[in-house]
Amino acid sequence: MNSNIPASLLKFCLEHSDGTTESVVPTRDTKDYEFLKSALNNLKNDADFMKEFINCVKNENSNFEQKLHALKELQYLVEDIDNARDFCKLGGLQTILPYLENIDHNQLILQDLVLWIISCLVQNNNLLQQQLFNIGILNKIQEILIRNQFRGSLVCRALSALSSLLKNNSQIQNNFFELNNTNNTNNTNNTNNVIISLIENLSINEIDSGCTMRILVILQTLITNKQQRNINYLNEIFKKLNIIDRIKLLIEQHQNVDIREKALIFLTTFIQNNKKQKKNLKQTNIKQILTNRLQIIQQLNSEQMEIYQNECDIIQQLNNILN
Repeated sequence: MNSNIPASLLKFCLEHSDGTTESVVPTRDTKDYEFLKSALNNLKNDADFMKEFINCVKNENSNFEQKLHALKELQYLVEDIDNARDFCKLGGLQTILPYLENIDHNQLILQDLVLWIISCLVQNNNLLQQQLFNIGILNKIQEILIRNQFRGSLVCRALSALSSLLKNNSQIQNNFFELNNTNNTNNTNNTNNVIISLIENLSINEIDSGCTMRILVILQTLITNKQQRNINYLNEIFKKLNIIDRIKLLIEQHQNVDIREKALIFLTTFIQNNKKQKKNLKQTNIKQILTNRLQIIQQLNSEQMEIYQNECDIIQQLNNILN
């Protein structure tokens, strides 16, 4: 973001600096101080700038470039938790909601920025998670994922927003399960079921690494949900869609170390305190896969080993649980 200091004030400071480090304040013309006081009193704060950017996005006369700039600035500003709260008070949510509809293809970059703003707003903020959920954000994100069939860069941003919305919020998680047919475990062919689509779109393709990473994070969140009906639903869906085989493939073949780590963490969480799933996993070739990964890593030099140390630690942890 560009500096908010007016050019005239900056020029004044430069012209009236003598370059010394002495603590003695030099004598100045009283007009200089009057100008400085006026300039400081007229400095805008973040809320002022957000008002301007929100009005720009809202204004029908604003062109594409102006709205693009305004949304970029808003995304930067709402990373601050206080600004995020003020953004909502200033009517920012009502302003950006229309951009989550099925808009013109040329304006998808605006939708991408709006999803980014939503991710920032709800990240580790239970109050704003609930506020956005109450105005239907969860449904809007689902619609974007379904409409785009889990393809394209916009989907990665939508998955990030979904992940931030679900994190550490069991109430929204429960609503997400309900929205995706938890009452019908036989419905594994429903293209409108985002939970099923998440699993089906786990990919070892490097091009899809961004989406795969976000899917793993979301699935990790879902398996920590405590409601028994949701647990039963996931277990049934995981079984029908061979989730263990899909995760093993990521551990064995994916080139991205972060994705392998997330896949390992998912498996570790999945079988902890679950004797049935632990037994199912032990009956596969997972032990051999883990052994092979350790052997590959151990052949690296010490500098390379540092990169994979965390992966090694998680493998050891998973091995301990399986033993």
